[in-house]
Amino acid sequence: MKKLNKFVKRLVHDYIFGTTFMTIIAFAINFIYAAWQAVLAISFGSAWYAALAVYYFILFAVRGWTLLFEKFASKLSGYEKLRKTLKYYQRIGLMLLALNLVFAVMVWYMISTGTASKYSTIPAIASAAYATYKFVAAIVNAARAKNYDDYVIRGLRKLTLIDAIVSLFAMEAAMVETFGDGIQGSLYPLVVASGIAACGACVIITVYMAVNSSIKLKKLDIQESTEKSGNNKDE
Repeated sequence: MKKLNKFVKRLVHDYIFGTTFMTIIAFAINFIYAAWQAVLAISFGSAWYAALAVYYFILFAVRGWTLLFEKFASKLSGYEKLRKTLKYYQRIGLMLLALNLVFAVMVWYMISTGTASKYSTIPAIASAAYATYKFVAAIVNAARAKNYDDYVIRGLRKLTLIDAIVSLFAMEAAMVETFGDGIQGSLYPLVVASGIAACGACVIITVYMAVNSSIKLKKLDIQESTEKSGNNKDE
C-alpha cells in the first residue's frame, strides 16, 4: 500500500513522470484502437475505417519513437541534451505535419462522401463527453509544459493535443451522423468549417514546433560559439 501511495503521489506531483506514464498508457490504447479500426475496415470494406487505422498506426509509431527517445535523452545532460531534444522537437513537428496530411485526406473523404462513425445514443454521449474532456485536458497540459525546458515533454503534450483535436472533430461528425440528418444534411456547413478549423489548428501547432525549435537551435549555436570564444580568450 505504501508503494502504491508513493507511486500515486509521484504521478500527481512529478509532472514529467506523470506525462511519461500517461504516454505509455496512451501508447497501448492507441495500438488497440488502431487495430480495431483495421478489423472494422476489413470486415466492412470501409475506406473510412481504413483511413482511421492508418492514422492511428502512424500516431502509435510516433508515440513509440518518442518513448524510446525519452529514455535515451534521460542519460544526457547540458548542451548535448538540449541540442538533441530540440532536434527531436523539430523532427516530431515535421512528422506530425506530415501526419496532418493524412488527417486532411480523412476530412476531405468524410465531407465528400458523407461517411462517419455512427453510434447508438448512450455510447455517442459518453464518447462525446470523453472527447471533450480529452481536448480540455490536452490544452491545459500543453500550457503547463511551457514551464519546463524538457522538449521531449513539450513534444509529447503537443502530440496529445493534436490527437485530441482529431478526436473532437471525429466525435462531432459522429454526433451529427447519429443525432442529425447526416454529414451532408443541414449541418454540412458546420462539419466543413469544423474540419477546416481542425486541420488548420493542427498545421499551426506543428509549424510552430518546427520553426520554434529551429530558432532555438540557432540561438544555442551562437551561445556555444560565444562561450568557446570566451574560453579561448581566457587561455
